[in-house]
Amino acid sequence: VRITKFVEGLMSVARPETRMEIFDIHQFIDSELFFLKPQPRFREIGFICRWGNDIPAIEADRGQLQQVLFNLLNNAADALAEIPPGKRRVTIMTTYSGSEDIIRLTISDNGCGMSEEDYGRVFRQHFTKKKTGHGFGLLAVKRAIKSHGGKISASPGPEGGASFTIELPRRLKVRVDKAVEATA
Repeated sequence: VRITKFVEGLMSVARPETRMEIFDIHQFIDSELFFLKPQPRFREIGFICRWGNDIPAIEADRGQLQQVLFNLLNNAADALAEIPPGKRRVTIMTTYSGSEDIIRLTISDNGCGMSEEDYGRVFRQHFTKKKTGHGFGLLAVKRAIKSHGGKISASPGPEGGASFTIELPRRLKVRVDKAVEATA
């Protein structure tokens, strides 16, 4: 219990202030992939991007979304390690729901996947499938998405493997407490 509280304290101190800006999600992902693809662990992975039509610009913290993308793609690379080269795939897909004003980002791999029980525990502290993992990566991903007013879920992927779906509001809603401070 004491070590858990200590780690949670470190994670809250390490959380930098959110810096929101408006940008094109597709350009952002393309730029991140440009830097990741040449790295040895990503060279043998085929990346398939399926961009939705008419995806509006998003208001988000680039640094936090970069960390989210990096964590999810690193996990996908680990899950694909046992798949023969030339057959490793990660699919990144975006869609937009105008009625909800939500951008959905789905990252799926065709790797080893997880058990049904694991999908229910995947965002809990200390959950890991890695021999050298600590179980904080997906927890940090969930916290970053939640700080944007969004949601993340995990499920079996369409080609086996795992699929992570992120739902982000296109624009972060002003919190009530900040609105009250502004009027006071």
